[in-house]
Amino acid sequence: MKQVIFFILLFIGFLSPAANAQNVGEIVNSKLLTARGYLSGGYSNISSDNQALKNLNPNIFNLSAGLNLSIKGLQIPFNFLYSSDQGSSFSTREVTRLGISPYYKWARVFIGQNAMNFSPYIYAGTSFNGVGVELKPGKFRFAAFRGKLDQSFFAPTTQGIIIRDDQNVYDRNALGIKLGFGSAKTFIDLYAFKAKDDANNILSDSLRTLGVLPGDNVAVGLRTKFTIKKALSLEINGAGSAVTSDQQAIPVTFAEEDMDLINRVENFIVVNSSSRYAFAYDARLGLDFKYFGIGFKYQHIDPFYNTYGINFINDDLDNYFFDLRLNLAKSTFNLFASFGLENNNTKEYLSLSESRKIGSLNLDWRPNDRLSLGANFNNFGFNNQASLVEISDTIALASVSNSLGFNTSYRIGDKKNPKTINLSYNSNTYEIREREELTNSSDMNSYNLNWRQNFKKKKFNYGIGLNVSDFTTSDTTQVGRRGINLRLGTTAFKILRLGVRAQILQNITDGTRDGTVFNMGFSASSSFKKGYSFSLFSRFVKRQTVILDPINTLNSRVQLKKTF
Repeated sequence: MKQVIFFILLFIGFLSPAANAQNVGEIVNSKLLTARGYLSGGYSNISSDNQALKNLNPNIFNLSAGLNLSIKGLQIPFNFLYSSDQGSSFSTREVTRLGISPYYKWARVFIGQNAMNFSPYIYAGTSFNGVGVELKPGKFRFAAFRGKLDQSFFAPTTQGIIIRDDQNVYDRNALGIKLGFGSAKTFIDLYAFKAKDDANNILSDSLRTLGVLPGDNVAVGLRTKFTIKKALSLEINGAGSAVTSDQQAIPVTFAEEDMDLINRVENFIVVNSSSRYAFAYDARLGLDFKYFGIGFKYQHIDPFYNTYGINFINDDLDNYFFDLRLNLAKSTFNLFASFGLENNNTKEYLSLSESRKIGSLNLDWRPNDRLSLGANFNNFGFNNQASLVEISDTIALASVSNSLGFNTSYRIGDKKNPKTINLSYNSNTYEIREREELTNSSDMNSYNLNWRQNFKKKKFNYGIGLNVSDFTTSDTTQVGRRGINLRLGTTAFKILRLGVRAQILQNITDGTRDGTVFNMGFSASSSFKKGYSFSLFSRFVKRQTVILDPINTLNSRVQLKKTF
């Protein structure tokens, strides 16, 4: 049996254009079977009297495992995930995922729960439960999958729908294909994606009562890049998507000549009065050298553009912007910036059109080994995927729509016992969402001055700092904070890393002193035995205020991991 496996794998190796004598030698000399993997389990808890956290699941258990088998060069990775997170506004049901993705050289197979990345306009960031294949022999590439799309984070396609946390939805079956050829500098890729809800679901009637309708979607796209003389390049990425929000909606027409066309199209998608189509595309003309690059990019996304293969996308926009890249002084100075103009109401569906200046900046400058300076700015994003963030003493599902930051750090003394002074400023605008629906926004500004000293021989460090922050709550209340913070860190028993952070702040609500805010965090982590590690984190927040609602929140999590 071992000889049969060996000759099969050897034959596969000869199929690869990259196969040579060295590859064969590696196969012959490698072990027949090796295994590496991990097992991890964890628990998190949040206890709070804050009404803003009422939708969060207070107790969450998770278990994950990974195993990679190597059989004479054939890699077979297994991955497993279980999370009990259900009944919350950001994850609607418990999740169990098991996936296998064996690969050998340029060939990979996907079985079970996996994810593939096609195009940000068609299919990206959504996993499927089914089968898939990916081939990359030389400059040719091919990928395909078929399976059920993961809807543990469910955003219904019908506008304005609010679905219960424990409500099941339609099975969404999907098929995707990618075909491409070329190198990183010159290539062409073609994409096709199809997803359709199972309208025969036994819960169809109850779902329709809730306003959740069975949909259908097909999307195709193209991405290509041409490079001339290693510097000048043109890159184009575009897609078209057709969506039918309700497979059982009334017909769009009864005219015989139109029905003939619709019948032919319905080989790909159900067409009726709920059907619509839209386009998204961008193009960049760039001049790129080793230390310098400049380009011009245009991006357009139609109103209501979406596919079932992406969770969220900004739509109804026209972007025009330049980008600039600098890498100087042996990469001690790095700059990437873009700036331009964004217009909405591209199809004049709205009564008013808006235009705004957009830009982004990332700067990192390290003139010597003591001083570092950084800056960042961003007021637009292609995909503002919401995530959990802490805003004004609470946890919310939000995305950052505008951010600005400066940071400078200077080291005093030698590297054995360094002392560091740090000054920073950060400003963020958060768009707060409830089940992917934008509900309100919050502005936050913070100024921080910190001093930190590290004693390497004693394995101890401490820091002290001043904090000033201001933010606007969802009901337009102006809140200011002024106070100090303290941090301590040490290593005990040579393996246990401990840390404590505490902060006490004077609260000012609408210009009036309004009590204090105290928060304290504790962390511990250790690799206490070969192959074993654990981490523990706990944070307590006590807001003793009168104008603002007082709150008490305790958030903890623990994780244990075994590798082998």
